[in-house]
Amino acid sequence: MGLRVEGAGARIHEASFSGGFRRAVETRDARVVLESVRVGAARTALHQARGEARLARVTVEHGPDVGLFVQHGTLRLEDVTVTGHEYGLQTREARLEARGFTSVRAVRAGVALLGTQGVMEDTRVVGSGDFGAVSLLGSDMLLRGLHVEGAEAYGVSATRGRLRLERALLTGLTSREGDAGDGLHLRDVEVEARGLVVRDVAGAGVLAAQGARVVLRETVLTSCRTAGVWGETLARVTAEGLEVRGSGGPALVALENGVLRVEDLSAGDNAGGLVAADCAGDTRVTLGRVEGQASVGPGAPCVTGPSR
Repeated sequence: MGLRVEGAGARIHEASFSGGFRRAVETRDARVVLESVRVGAARTALHQARGEARLARVTVEHGPDVGLFVQHGTLRLEDVTVTGHEYGLQTREARLEARGFTSVRAVRAGVALLGTQGVMEDTRVVGSGDFGAVSLLGSDMLLRGLHVEGAEAYGVSATRGRLRLERALLTGLTSREGDAGDGLHLRDVEVEARGLVVRDVAGAGVLAAQGARVVLRETVLTSCRTAGVWGETLARVTAEGLEVRGSGGPALVALENGVLRVEDLSAGDNAGGLVAADCAGDTRVTLGRVEGQASVGPGAPCVTGPSR
């Protein structure tokens, strides 16, 4: 143990923790501030239980467990970088406010939030592992200015809860098993996204399933191997100002009672055409104005539109 603070306050400024600490800093029911701090080779840099912690200009390097962990507390981050570790940042039932958080080469996920509320601005995740770049479960988060590059599995995975996404760039997502690689992977969650760009991914640009409710505005999906937007199993997706180009499959897919409503669609060079739909049950696709790629052909009674 490097430093333990319980039921008190502490401020650490211009310090370095080096060596194989199990936890460089552990806090419980405390108020702590870490400024201009470097942590190297600790298993976990910060383990926080309840209380409040603020980290500014902190660098965390090369550890085998969670870089930063908080449970039932409030964590504020400003210009914090975590390299390596199983997770860059992991929270449980917490309040999170972050600006300028970066995770590099996390073994599982760069950011994993469970039952967490808050805001993350200017977040960057590079080279995360098989749990994706950002994983949200039962959380209510605003992500503004997200940049994901080279993640395995997913750019953002969200299940239950609520997500608001503003200005996100997700590129170079891979799938080792061939069944993932989606930019947004959304299940049973409410999502509003504006200014989303997904490029060069192994799956769909946006996949919505299990009753997810999704609104997309000003979205660009380029070179998505499976499809641009994929809605299935009672998902409802509304898109305004959508561009889909260079997909290895269709621009739009609707299956198993999925519903897509798209207004102002620009599509081109999608190998599977404009729309694929199974037209079973309540599956339907409604298109407003479409530019570029030809509209859906005959044999798809659940697809209506477009107007030109």
